Amino acid sequence: MQADSSASGFVSGAPKLLLRSEGAARLAAALFFYASIGGGWGRFAFLLLAPGLSLLAHFAGPRAGASGCIAAHKTTAALAYGALGAPIGQALR
Repeated sequence: MQADSSASGFVSGAPKLLLRSEGAARLAAALFFYASIGGGWGRFAFLLLAPGLSLLAHFAGPRAGASGCIAAHKTTAALAYGALGAPIGQALR
């Protein structure tokens, strides 16, 4: 027996497609702009996978783990890192 997706809290249908296409567009834009500044691909891979390291916050407890995961997976952290290059006049690569 399958669970009803509306009762389980998961997104389905058109909103799911929209969210996935938005994520794909962000990744494509990140790849394009990172390639245009000539950044190293090792650093790109690290920065792409770094939010997964937030799982280590669970060692401090479930509340700290949840907070760490939420903070690490926000787009604002990536935008803040990129914006640091503007005041110092160079790209962070």
